[in-house]
Amino acid sequence: MNSRSNRLIKVLLISLHVLSASSVPLIMSDALIIQPSLLNTTTNVTIPPPSPADPRMTIRASYRLDVLLDPKSVLAIVTNEMAKLAIMDYNGRLGSFQSTPWAGYSDTKIQFKVSAAAQRVETRIAVWSLYYLAANMGILNRYCHVQFRILWDNVQVATLRISPARSSQATIERRGGQQRNNIEDLPFLQDPGASFGGSNGVNGTSLTYGELIVGCLYNEDAVDLSVTEVLGAVMAGLRNVAPMSKTDRMDGIFKTNTEGIDSEVCFAGNGVTPDEPRYQYQFVVSTLRTMPQWLLGEGRLAEIHCGLIIYGRYVGISLLNKLRPD
Repeated sequence: MNSRSNRLIKVLLISLHVLSASSVPLIMSDALIIQPSLLNTTTNVTIPPPSPADPRMTIRASYRLDVLLDPKSVLAIVTNEMAKLAIMDYNGRLGSFQSTPWAGYSDTKIQFKVSAAAQRVETRIAVWSLYYLAANMGILNRYCHVQFRILWDNVQVATLRISPARSSQATIERRGGQQRNNIEDLPFLQDPGASFGGSNGVNGTSLTYGELIVGCLYNEDAVDLSVTEVLGAVMAGLRNVAPMSKTDRMDGIFKTNTEGIDSEVCFAGNGVTPDEPRYQYQFVVSTLRTMPQWLLGEGRLAEIHCGLIIYGRYVGISLLNKLRPD
């Protein structure tokens, strides 16, 4: 990024700161499924108020506390699949799908299986389910094998499972691979090209997605974040923008976080004129996906800010911060 972009980032940063063990599976009843709120602060941004899932939807969860998952693998896989869902038609319909492996974190796998009776379900059901899965794992600190039975009007329509990839793969192979024929591919997300400005992100790293460049830096005096704090904030952001048209312009400011997790993501557009490149919600999705990817690559989870450049023009900024007492 050039010096002008760096100056703009500093100005927007100032503006944003002014704004405010058991071996027996544990079965949790519907009443114990945490459905945390999304807490939003917006300025000149048209985002619908956060709302819980449709009351017709209920979840029955089974936790295998004896089958542990690597929290960083959960962070990588869950945010990557949520980003795919977030760019789809929120009110469209999808069938069964499974996560794609991520180099270095392929020991964990997600499977979303639609029941034979339902055949397809609305995308928003998968969005809600994956968000609640991440929120519950983080808030309860249960990074383990989890299966959600998803019911609509008391009829099971799908299951969502996160588990060790090896056991999931073995199950499919034992069944002769028949399940593969019914599994859809979610939208392909481009893996970014990276150009490094310094070791450990000291001088930043630019991640390129076609016309979009996301330049990431650790905040000055950055506070370390837990996996749960990164997961909760990023998933809140993706859950928040999933209903939006991905080509709509985002020129205001919004902040969001998951209730019960002390972290937040913030986004601000640069107020560009209509004939200049637009800061669209699809770029918000790309940036939210970039945050955990960049942090895991750097080997340190901590507060960061990211400048967004489209067709060579600086259009906005995003931040991942730890919440601090007022």
